[in-house]
Amino acid sequence: MARADVCFPSRKINVWSAFITVSPYLGPLLAAFMITKLSWRWPFWIYTIETGLCLIGIILFLDETYYDRRIPIDKQPPRQSRLLRLVGIEQYRSRHLRNTFLQAIIRPVKVILKPTVLISTIYFLFTFAWVVGINTTLSIFIGPLYKFGPKQIGKRNLLPKPLHSLTSP
Repeated sequence: MARADVCFPSRKINVWSAFITVSPYLGPLLAAFMITKLSWRWPFWIYTIETGLCLIGIILFLDETYYDRRIPIDKQPPRQSRLLRLVGIEQYRSRHLRNTFLQAIIRPVKVILKPTVLISTIYFLFTFAWVVGINTTLSIFIGPLYKFGPKQIGKRNLLPKPLHSLTSP
């Protein structure tokens, strides 16, 4: 049981991280195949629909994640209706027990300034920006040069990346 408790959250983070890492390759791949049969606007509409569905799912199934551990359990404000929590009325009523705006802004800054988080964030920022930049600019340059259409540019994202770096101009 203890092993499952320790390992399961890391698996969730790994799945989440994998989707973020694969997105610069999978997005252009799917969009390239969509625009061969549909208008170029459709990938953007599909992304908008997916984002809307995610927002609706978050509103319907998720709850506020912040739990103030500075307040003892017996002094925590009682939970009221989900609708009041969703629109912020319950949080407004218990605002004297919560963080101030300045405290809420400083919390993420303190976390990001920790050396391990800062180094990881900077590394991920450059790596992700590089991948997105390469995928965007290579599509622009190799299209006219090799007379590639949308399908060929999309198939370029299927190649394993070491092989891709050898076959790219």
